[in-house]
Amino acid sequence: MVKLLHISDVHLNAGYSNKNEKVRSKLKMALKIAFSKAMDFAISSSVDGIVIAGDFFDHDKISFEDEQFVYENFDKVLSIGISIFYCSGNHDPMQTTQFLKRFENYKNFKIYEDDQISLDSFISRDHTPYKIISVGHKSKNEQRNLIKTFPQKNDDTIWIGLAHASVPSALSTTDKLNYMAVALTDIEKLEYDYFALGHIHIRQLLTPKIGYSGNIQGINIKETGSKGGYLITITSNGTFVEPVDFNEIIWEQLTLEIPGDVKNLTQLQSWIIESIMPTISKCKVPTKNMIIRINLTGKTILKSELSQHENLSYLVDYLKNRMGLLEVEIKVVGVSSPINVEDLMTENTVLSEALHIVKNLEMEKELLQRLLSLPIYSNHDSNESKIEYLLERAFGLSDAIVERMVVEKYEDK
Repeated sequence: MVKLLHISDVHLNAGYSNKNEKVRSKLKMALKIAFSKAMDFAISSSVDGIVIAGDFFDHDKISFEDEQFVYENFDKVLSIGISIFYCSGNHDPMQTTQFLKRFENYKNFKIYEDDQISLDSFISRDHTPYKIISVGHKSKNEQRNLIKTFPQKNDDTIWIGLAHASVPSALSTTDKLNYMAVALTDIEKLEYDYFALGHIHIRQLLTPKIGYSGNIQGINIKETGSKGGYLITITSNGTFVEPVDFNEIIWEQLTLEIPGDVKNLTQLQSWIIESIMPTISKCKVPTKNMIIRINLTGKTILKSELSQHENLSYLVDYLKNRMGLLEVEIKVVGVSSPINVEDLMTENTVLSEALHIVKNLEMEKELLQRLLSLPIYSNHDSNESKIEYLLERAFGLSDAIVERMVVEKYEDK
Protein backbone atom coordinates (compact mmCIF):
# COMPACT_ATOMS: atom_id res chain seq x y z
CA MET A 1 0.00 0.00 0.00
CA VAL A 2 1.10 3.56 -0.74
CA LYS A 3 -0.52 6.48 1.06
CA LEU A 4 0.06 10.06 -0.08
CA LEU A 5 -1.23 13.54 0.72
CA HIS A 6 -1.76 15.57 -2.46
CA ILE A 7 -1.74 19.37 -2.06
CA SER A 8 -0.82 22.25 -4.35
CA ASP A 9 -0.95 26.02 -4.89
CA VAL A 10 -0.16 26.99 -1.31
CA HIS A 11 1.06 30.47 -2.41
CA LEU A 12 2.67 30.70 1.01
CA ASN A 13 3.91 34.31 0.73
CA ALA A 14 0.83 35.83 -0.95
CA GLY A 15 0.51 39.49 0.00
CA TYR A 16 -3.23 40.33 -0.19
CA SER A 17 -2.29 43.92 -0.98
CA ASN A 18 -5.90 44.90 -1.76
CA LYS A 19 -7.05 44.22 1.82
CA ASN A 20 -6.81 46.41 4.92
CA GLU A 21 -4.05 45.64 7.41
CA LYS A 22 -6.23 43.65 9.82
CA VAL A 23 -7.73 41.38 7.16
CA ARG A 24 -4.41 41.08 5.30
CA SER A 25 -2.66 39.94 8.47
CA LYS A 26 -5.33 37.32 9.19
CA LEU A 27 -5.25 35.99 5.63
CA LYS A 28 -1.46 35.67 5.62
CA MET A 29 -1.58 33.84 8.94
CA ALA A 30 -4.41 31.62 7.63
CA LEU A 31 -2.11 30.34 4.87
CA LYS A 32 0.45 29.24 7.42
CA ILE A 33 -2.17 27.67 9.67
CA ALA A 34 -3.67 25.76 6.74
CA PHE A 35 -0.24 24.43 5.74
CA SER A 36 0.56 23.42 9.32
CA LYS A 37 -2.79 21.58 9.44
CA ALA A 38 -1.81 19.72 6.27
CA MET A 39 1.53 18.66 7.74
CA ASP A 40 -0.08 17.57 11.01
CA PHE A 41 -2.66 15.57 9.05
CA ALA A 42 0.12 13.86 7.09
CA ILE A 43 1.78 12.84 10.35
CA SER A 44 -1.40 11.63 12.07
CA SER A 45 -2.43 9.69 8.94
CA SER A 46 0.99 8.03 8.65
CA VAL A 47 1.31 8.87 4.96
CA ASP A 48 4.32 7.72 2.98
CA GLY A 49 4.73 11.05 1.24
CA ILE A 50 3.39 14.52 0.52
CA VAL A 51 3.15 15.60 -3.12
CA ILE A 52 3.14 19.38 -3.64
CA ALA A 53 2.04 20.07 -7.21
CA GLY A 54 3.58 23.49 -7.72
CA ASP A 55 3.13 27.12 -6.67
CA PHE A 56 4.21 26.45 -3.10
CA PHE A 57 5.33 30.09 -3.14
CA ASP A 58 3.53 33.06 -4.69
CA HIS A 59 6.65 34.98 -5.77
CA ASP A 60 10.42 35.07 -5.22
CA LYS A 61 10.43 37.62 -2.38
CA ILE A 62 10.61 35.12 0.47
CA SER A 63 11.06 36.62 3.93
CA PHE A 64 13.29 35.16 6.61
CA GLU A 65 10.15 34.48 8.66
CA ASP A 66 8.68 32.44 5.78
CA GLU A 67 11.96 30.51 5.39
CA GLN A 68 11.92 29.59 9.07
CA PHE A 69 8.29 28.50 8.81
CA VAL A 70 9.14 26.18 5.91
CA TYR A 71 12.16 24.77 7.79
CA GLU A 72 10.03 23.95 10.82
CA ASN A 73 7.22 22.26 8.90
CA PHE A 74 9.36 20.36 6.40
CA ASP A 75 11.71 19.19 9.15
CA LYS A 76 8.93 17.75 11.30
CA VAL A 77 7.68 15.47 8.51
CA LEU A 78 11.00 14.60 6.86
CA SER A 79 12.61 13.71 10.19
CA ILE A 80 10.05 10.95 10.84
CA GLY A 81 10.44 9.40 7.40
CA ILE A 82 7.61 11.06 5.45
CA SER A 83 8.78 12.01 1.96
CA ILE A 84 8.16 15.37 0.28
CA PHE A 85 7.88 15.50 -3.52
CA TYR A 86 7.68 19.11 -4.75
CA CYS A 87 7.54 20.22 -8.38
CA SER A 88 7.80 23.92 -9.21
CA GLY A 89 4.96 25.88 -10.78
CA ASN A 90 4.76 29.12 -12.73
CA HIS A 91 4.68 31.22 -9.52
CA ASP A 92 7.58 29.48 -7.84
CA PRO A 93 11.02 31.17 -7.83
CA MET A 94 12.92 29.29 -10.53
CA GLN A 95 16.23 27.90 -9.25
CA THR A 96 16.38 30.61 -6.58
CA THR A 97 15.08 28.77 -3.51
CA GLN A 98 18.60 28.30 -2.16
CA PHE A 99 17.42 27.82 1.41
CA LEU A 100 15.70 24.56 0.35
CA LYS A 101 19.16 23.08 -0.21
CA ARG A 102 19.20 22.56 3.54
CA PHE A 103 16.99 19.52 2.93
CA GLU A 104 19.36 17.88 0.45
CA ASN A 105 20.69 15.68 3.23
CA TYR A 106 17.25 14.06 3.45
CA LYS A 107 16.95 11.21 0.94
CA ASN A 108 13.17 11.55 1.26
CA PHE A 109 13.09 15.12 -0.09
CA LYS A 110 12.81 15.57 -3.86
CA ILE A 111 12.36 18.86 -5.70
CA TYR A 112 11.65 18.99 -9.43
CA GLU A 113 12.32 22.49 -10.75
CA ASP A 114 13.50 22.23 -14.36
CA ASP A 115 12.16 20.85 -17.63
CA GLN A 116 13.90 17.48 -17.36
CA ILE A 117 11.52 14.61 -16.65
CA SER A 118 12.61 12.58 -13.63
CA LEU A 119 11.64 9.08 -12.51
CA ASP A 120 12.53 8.16 -8.93
CA SER A 121 11.88 4.94 -7.04
CA PHE A 122 10.81 4.70 -3.39
CA ILE A 123 9.58 2.16 -0.84
CA SER A 124 6.49 2.73 1.30
CA ARG A 125 6.18 2.01 5.03
CA ASP A 126 4.92 -1.51 4.33
CA HIS A 127 7.70 -2.07 1.75
CA THR A 128 5.56 -1.48 -1.34
CA PRO A 129 7.70 -0.14 -4.22
CA TYR A 130 6.44 2.96 -6.05
CA LYS A 131 7.71 5.50 -8.55
CA ILE A 132 7.33 9.28 -8.75
CA ILE A 133 7.49 10.78 -12.25
CA SER A 134 7.63 14.56 -12.34
CA VAL A 135 8.84 17.71 -14.07
CA GLY A 136 9.09 21.34 -12.99
CA HIS A 137 8.81 24.76 -14.60
CA LYS A 138 12.14 26.02 -15.86
CA SER A 139 10.55 29.40 -16.67
CA LYS A 140 7.47 31.29 -15.55
CA ASN A 141 5.86 30.89 -18.96
CA GLU A 142 6.21 27.18 -19.70
CA GLN A 143 3.90 26.47 -22.62
CA ARG A 144 5.18 23.07 -23.76
CA ASN A 145 3.21 19.90 -23.15
CA LEU A 146 5.99 18.15 -21.24
CA ILE A 147 3.61 15.55 -19.81
CA LYS A 148 3.10 14.11 -23.27
CA THR A 149 6.72 12.88 -23.08
CA PHE A 150 6.33 11.16 -19.67
CA PRO A 151 7.18 7.44 -19.80
CA GLN A 152 4.21 5.09 -19.92
CA LYS A 153 3.78 2.67 -17.01
CA ASN A 154 5.54 -0.56 -17.94
CA ASP A 155 5.69 -2.71 -14.80
CA ASP A 156 3.62 -3.85 -11.83
CA THR A 157 4.87 -1.23 -9.36
CA ILE A 158 2.79 1.82 -8.42
CA TRP A 159 3.40 4.85 -10.66
CA ILE A 160 2.46 8.37 -9.54
CA GLY A 161 2.67 11.41 -11.81
CA LEU A 162 3.22 14.93 -10.47
CA ALA A 163 3.03 18.19 -12.45
CA HIS A 164 1.85 21.79 -12.37
CA ALA A 165 -0.15 21.91 -15.59
CA SER A 166 -3.38 23.03 -17.28
CA VAL A 167 -5.96 20.53 -18.45
CA PRO A 168 -8.34 22.61 -20.63
CA SER A 169 -11.35 20.39 -19.84
CA ALA A 170 -11.01 20.98 -16.08
CA LEU A 171 -13.37 23.28 -14.18
CA SER A 172 -11.57 26.60 -13.66
CA THR A 173 -12.02 30.32 -13.18
CA THR A 174 -12.20 32.20 -16.47
CA ASP A 175 -9.03 34.22 -15.82
CA LYS A 176 -6.80 31.17 -15.22
CA LEU A 177 -4.00 31.17 -17.81
CA ASN A 178 -2.74 27.96 -19.36
CA TYR A 179 0.73 26.73 -18.42
CA MET A 180 2.14 23.40 -19.61
CA ALA A 181 -1.27 22.71 -21.17
CA VAL A 182 -2.04 19.02 -21.59
CA ALA A 183 -5.05 17.12 -22.87
CA LEU A 184 -6.68 14.78 -20.37
CA THR A 185 -6.28 11.92 -22.86
CA ASP A 186 -2.48 12.44 -22.81
CA ILE A 187 -2.46 11.77 -19.06
CA GLU A 188 -4.87 8.84 -19.29
CA LYS A 189 -2.66 7.14 -21.87
CA LEU A 190 0.16 6.95 -19.31
CA GLU A 191 -1.95 4.51 -17.24
CA TYR A 192 -0.51 5.74 -13.93
CA ASP A 193 -2.05 4.69 -10.64
CA TYR A 194 -2.55 8.36 -9.77
CA PHE A 195 -1.60 11.69 -11.36
CA ALA A 196 -1.37 14.70 -9.00
CA LEU A 197 -1.99 18.04 -10.71
CA GLY A 198 -1.58 21.63 -9.59
CA HIS A 199 -2.34 25.11 -11.03
CA ILE A 200 -6.15 25.13 -10.99
CA HIS A 201 -7.40 26.18 -7.56
CA ILE A 202 -10.63 24.16 -7.68
CA ARG A 203 -10.42 20.72 -6.06
CA GLN A 204 -11.70 18.17 -8.56
CA LEU A 205 -11.17 14.67 -9.89
CA LEU A 206 -10.92 14.57 -13.68
CA THR A 207 -10.99 10.76 -13.56
CA PRO A 208 -10.84 8.38 -10.58
CA LYS A 209 -7.02 8.49 -10.89
CA ILE A 210 -6.31 12.06 -12.06
CA GLY A 211 -6.99 15.04 -9.84
CA TYR A 212 -6.43 18.68 -8.98
CA SER A 213 -6.19 19.09 -5.21
CA GLY A 214 -6.98 22.80 -5.48
CA ASN A 215 -5.38 25.19 -3.02
CA ILE A 216 -5.35 24.69 0.74
CA GLN A 217 -6.65 28.19 1.53
CA GLY A 218 -8.72 30.49 -0.68
CA ILE A 219 -6.70 33.40 -2.05
CA ASN A 220 -9.55 35.67 -3.21
CA ILE A 221 -13.33 35.97 -3.46
CA LYS A 222 -13.42 33.73 -6.55
CA GLU A 223 -12.11 30.83 -4.45
CA THR A 224 -15.13 30.05 -2.32
CA GLY A 225 -15.95 27.12 -0.09
CA SER A 226 -13.80 24.56 1.70
CA LYS A 227 -10.20 24.07 0.56
CA GLY A 228 -7.60 21.41 1.23
CA GLY A 229 -6.26 18.41 -0.63
CA TYR A 230 -6.65 14.70 -1.29
CA LEU A 231 -5.59 11.69 0.74
CA ILE A 232 -4.53 9.10 -1.85
CA THR A 233 -4.44 5.42 -0.91
CA ILE A 234 -3.22 2.96 -3.55
CA THR A 235 -3.50 -0.78 -2.93
CA SER A 236 -3.74 -3.93 -5.02
CA ASN A 237 -7.50 -3.27 -5.10
CA GLY A 238 -7.15 0.12 -6.76
CA THR A 239 -6.80 3.85 -6.09
CA PHE A 240 -8.90 5.51 -3.39
CA VAL A 241 -9.17 9.30 -3.15
CA GLU A 242 -10.56 11.16 -0.14
CA PRO A 243 -10.92 14.97 0.12
CA VAL A 244 -9.57 16.57 3.29
CA ASP A 245 -10.02 20.21 4.36
CA PHE A 246 -7.31 22.46 5.78
CA ASN A 247 -8.50 26.03 5.23
CA GLU A 248 -8.65 28.42 8.16
CA ILE A 249 -10.71 31.13 6.42
CA ILE A 250 -13.61 30.63 4.01
CA TRP A 251 -14.66 33.01 1.25
CA GLU A 252 -18.30 33.01 0.13
CA GLN A 253 -20.11 34.97 -2.58
CA LEU A 254 -23.89 35.34 -2.86
CA THR A 255 -26.10 37.05 -5.43
CA LEU A 256 -29.33 38.27 -3.86
CA GLU A 257 -32.30 39.72 -5.74
CA ILE A 258 -34.01 42.36 -3.63
CA PRO A 259 -37.76 41.57 -3.35
CA GLY A 260 -40.32 44.24 -4.12
CA ASP A 261 -41.73 44.29 -0.58
CA VAL A 262 -38.44 45.59 0.86
CA LYS A 263 -39.21 49.32 1.13
CA ASN A 264 -36.40 50.77 3.28
CA LEU A 265 -32.82 50.10 4.39
CA THR A 266 -33.91 48.74 7.77
CA GLN A 267 -35.96 46.08 6.02
CA LEU A 268 -33.09 45.48 3.60
CA GLN A 269 -30.53 44.75 6.30
CA SER A 270 -32.94 42.34 8.04
CA TRP A 271 -33.66 40.60 4.72
CA ILE A 272 -29.93 40.27 3.92
CA ILE A 273 -29.25 38.64 7.31
CA GLU A 274 -32.11 36.18 6.76
CA SER A 275 -30.83 35.44 3.22
CA ILE A 276 -27.21 34.73 4.16
CA MET A 277 -27.93 32.65 7.29
CA PRO A 278 -28.25 29.31 5.41
CA THR A 279 -24.81 29.81 3.85
CA ILE A 280 -23.26 30.78 7.19
CA SER A 281 -24.84 27.79 8.92
CA LYS A 282 -23.30 25.34 6.42
CA CYS A 283 -19.76 26.68 6.77
CA LYS A 284 -17.23 24.63 8.72
CA VAL A 285 -15.46 27.63 10.26
CA PRO A 286 -16.59 30.22 12.83
CA THR A 287 -18.07 33.44 11.41
CA LYS A 288 -14.96 35.38 12.51
CA ASN A 289 -13.10 33.38 9.83
CA MET A 290 -15.56 34.13 7.03
CA ILE A 291 -15.38 36.71 4.25
CA ILE A 292 -18.64 37.25 2.37
CA ARG A 293 -19.37 39.25 -0.75
CA ILE A 294 -23.02 40.07 -1.40
CA ASN A 295 -24.01 41.03 -4.95
CA LEU A 296 -27.34 42.89 -4.88
CA THR A 297 -29.61 42.80 -7.94
CA GLY A 298 -33.25 43.43 -8.75
CA LYS A 299 -35.74 46.24 -9.27
CA THR A 300 -36.17 48.27 -6.10
CA ILE A 301 -37.19 51.73 -4.92
CA LEU A 302 -33.96 51.71 -2.89
CA LYS A 303 -31.75 52.17 -5.97
CA SER A 304 -30.94 55.77 -5.08
CA GLU A 305 -30.15 54.92 -1.45
CA LEU A 306 -27.90 52.05 -2.52
CA SER A 307 -25.90 54.36 -4.78
CA GLN A 308 -24.76 56.36 -1.75
CA HIS A 309 -21.42 55.25 -0.36
CA GLU A 310 -22.27 56.07 3.25
CA ASN A 311 -25.36 53.84 3.16
CA LEU A 312 -23.37 50.87 1.85
CA SER A 313 -20.64 51.47 4.42
CA TYR A 314 -23.23 51.45 7.20
CA LEU A 315 -24.76 48.21 5.91
CA VAL A 316 -21.32 46.58 5.69
CA ASP A 317 -20.38 47.57 9.25
CA TYR A 318 -23.79 46.52 10.60
CA LEU A 319 -23.64 43.07 8.98
CA LYS A 320 -20.03 42.51 9.99
CA ASN A 321 -20.67 43.40 13.63
CA ARG A 322 -24.05 41.69 13.87
CA MET A 323 -22.84 38.42 12.33
CA GLY A 324 -19.27 38.54 13.69
CA LEU A 325 -17.78 38.22 10.20
CA LEU A 326 -14.15 38.91 9.32
CA GLU A 327 -15.14 41.00 6.31
CA VAL A 328 -18.26 41.87 4.32
CA GLU A 329 -18.42 43.36 0.84
CA ILE A 330 -21.61 44.62 -0.80
CA LYS A 331 -21.65 45.11 -4.55
CA VAL A 332 -24.61 46.77 -6.26
CA VAL A 333 -24.28 44.96 -9.57
CA GLY A 334 -27.73 44.87 -11.14
CA VAL A 335 -30.11 47.14 -9.27
CA SER A 336 -32.61 49.25 -11.22
CA SER A 337 -35.70 51.30 -10.44
CA PRO A 338 -39.08 49.55 -10.66
CA ILE A 339 -40.21 51.37 -13.80
CA ASN A 340 -42.96 49.90 -15.99
CA VAL A 341 -41.39 49.77 -19.46
CA GLU A 342 -44.72 48.88 -21.11
CA ASP A 343 -46.29 52.09 -19.74
CA LEU A 344 -43.35 54.16 -21.04
CA MET A 345 -43.85 52.68 -24.51
CA THR A 346 -47.40 54.10 -24.69
CA GLU A 347 -46.12 57.68 -24.34
CA ASN A 348 -45.31 59.98 -27.25
CA THR A 349 -41.62 60.50 -26.43
CA VAL A 350 -38.11 59.86 -27.78
CA LEU A 351 -37.77 57.18 -25.10
CA SER A 352 -40.93 55.46 -26.34
CA GLU A 353 -39.59 55.41 -29.92
CA ALA A 354 -36.24 53.99 -28.76
CA LEU A 355 -37.99 51.23 -26.80
CA HIS A 356 -40.15 50.31 -29.80
CA ILE A 357 -37.07 50.11 -32.04
CA VAL A 358 -35.31 47.77 -29.62
CA LYS A 359 -38.40 45.60 -29.23
CA ASN A 360 -38.77 45.28 -32.99
CA LEU A 361 -35.09 45.40 -33.89
CA GLU A 362 -35.38 42.47 -36.30
CA MET A 363 -37.90 44.46 -38.36
CA GLU A 364 -35.70 47.58 -38.58
CA LYS A 365 -33.91 46.47 -41.77
CA GLU A 366 -31.82 49.61 -42.37
CA LEU A 367 -30.66 49.88 -38.76
CA LEU A 368 -29.99 46.16 -38.62
CA GLN A 369 -27.74 46.30 -41.68
CA ARG A 370 -25.78 49.24 -40.25
CA LEU A 371 -25.25 47.37 -36.99
CA LEU A 372 -24.22 44.17 -38.77
CA SER A 373 -21.52 46.06 -40.69
CA LEU A 374 -19.69 46.93 -37.46
CA PRO A 375 -16.28 45.22 -36.93
CA ILE A 376 -17.57 43.30 -33.90
CA TYR A 377 -19.54 41.01 -36.23
CA SER A 378 -16.70 40.36 -38.72
CA ASN A 379 -16.00 36.89 -37.29
CA HIS A 380 -19.48 35.61 -38.09
CA ASP A 381 -19.83 33.67 -41.35
CA SER A 382 -23.41 34.45 -42.24
CA ASN A 383 -26.00 37.18 -41.76
CA GLU A 384 -28.15 34.66 -39.88
CA SER A 385 -25.32 34.11 -37.42
CA LYS A 386 -24.77 37.86 -37.08
CA ILE A 387 -28.45 38.55 -36.49
CA GLU A 388 -28.71 35.80 -33.89
CA TYR A 389 -25.64 37.19 -32.06
CA LEU A 390 -26.97 40.76 -32.24
CA LEU A 391 -30.42 39.88 -30.93
CA GLU A 392 -28.87 37.94 -28.05
CA ARG A 393 -26.87 41.03 -27.07
CA ALA A 394 -29.99 43.21 -27.38
CA PHE A 395 -31.68 41.24 -24.61
CA GLY A 396 -32.15 43.57 -21.66
CA LEU A 397 -31.29 46.67 -23.72
CA SER A 398 -34.65 48.26 -22.89
CA ASP A 399 -33.74 48.45 -19.21
CA ALA A 400 -30.39 50.05 -20.07
CA ILE A 401 -32.12 52.70 -22.22
CA VAL A 402 -34.56 53.49 -19.43
CA GLU A 403 -31.71 53.79 -16.92
CA ARG A 404 -29.95 56.33 -19.15
CA MET A 405 -32.95 58.38 -20.29
CA VAL A 406 -35.24 58.50 -17.22
CA VAL A 407 -33.87 61.17 -14.91
CA GLU A 408 -36.70 61.84 -12.51
CA LYS A 409 -36.89 59.92 -9.25
CA TYR A 410 -39.60 57.28 -9.20
CA GLU A 411 -41.22 56.46 -5.87
CA ASP A 412 -44.20 54.29 -4.92
CA LYS A 413 -47.36 56.34 -4.71
